[in-house]
This record gives sequence, C-alpha cells and structure tokens, in this order.
Amino acid sequence: MELSRRTTSVPTREEAILSTALDLFFERGFHACSLRDLAAALGITVGTVYHYFESKDQILFRLQHDGLERLLQRAHRVLESAAGASVTLTLRALIEAHFLYHMEHTKSARLHTAEFRSLEPRSRAIIRDQMKRYERIFTTLVEEGVRRGEFSPDAGKITAFVMIGAGGQISNWYRDDGDLTREQIVAVAVNLFLNGLLPESHELRATAGKDATE
Repeated sequence: MELSRRTTSVPTREEAILSTALDLFFERGFHACSLRDLAAALGITVGTVYHYFESKDQILFRLQHDGLERLLQRAHRVLESAAGASVTLTLRALIEAHFLYHMEHTKSARLHTAEFRSLEPRSRAIIRDQMKRYERIFTTLVEEGVRRGEFSPDAGKITAFVMIGAGGQISNWYRDDGDLTREQIVAVAVNLFLNGLLPESHELRATAGKDATE
C-alpha cells in the first residue's frame, strides 16, 4: 500500500479505493481488472465505488496524477533546500531524490510506465503536462550547469532525459531484499550521471544524501 496516509490510522474510503486499485492494477493490469473486481476486493458495492469515482479511467488518472504530484513536490523541495548551492550539488540532490522515489514507490512507477496509454486522451494530456513540468526541472539544471561552466559543453537535454528514464526503469528490477541497498544504488547513479556531465578535468565521488529521502 503506497498511498500516503492522513494523521489518523484509518484511511478514508476514497483512499482505500485508490490503494486497492493500485494493488489490483499492478497485479492484473488495468484492462483485466473491472470495477466489480475492485468493489469485491474492498467488500463494498460497485455503486459505492461510483459514488467516489465516475469511471475506472478516473481512478487510473488519480493514481498517476497523484504519483507525479508527489514526485514534483519532492523535486521542488530539493530545489528549495539547495537554494544558493552550485548546479552540480543541486542536480546531485535531484538525482538522489528521483532514484529514491522510484525505489520507494515501485508500484506507482510501474503503473505509470505500463498504463499511461490506457488513459483516455484528456486524462493522458494532463499527465503528459505533468511529465513535461518534471522534465523541465532537469533540463533547466543541466543547461544552467553548461552555461556556468560546471558541466561539459556536450551536455544537453538528452542527458536529462536519460537520467529521468533510468530512474523510472529502476522500478522494474529493484527489490528491497536485493544485493544493493537503496543508498548504494543512488550513489552509483549519482557518480555515473554527474561524472558524465562534468568537464574532463573534474570527477565527483558521491554518496547518497539525507535530504533526498524527505
């Protein structure tokens, strides 16, 4: 269950529907799971589900939208915390946050990748806009790093897209009981991507920071 909880220990009915839908869509696939299946898993009627959501697409949209909003909020917290720092250190913290998020929310991340095209066109357009906003955070930092001379002139938007894609794909193979800890994986990612951006005369040795986990 990956959805955030309120201060009370008992989730609201809407939260319970979303959380159970995430589990079912993840396990069976969006198209293979009906609202009747969802209602049965919750022990409620289909009519109760319709009281909170007008369609299955709206549930999928909420899951994807809320997940991306959490990701955007985490990125903005990183930028606020890194105010006044170099672009290199800021991007380092952003990479840490990006990879950690996708290891902490593997179901949400994989659902987004697998079921994005299952959304209705209007819902898909809203999600695509969120994705572009997130991408701009990375591309703006990379371009600013080049402008300031912190990054190699060869660095470009494609570098930012590769970073984002690599973080997104980690949910396909990461396991909590795997050989590497989250912190070790993050350290590898930071070294790999930042060393590829820095001018040849520089090299960064990074360890995972605490701020990215917040």
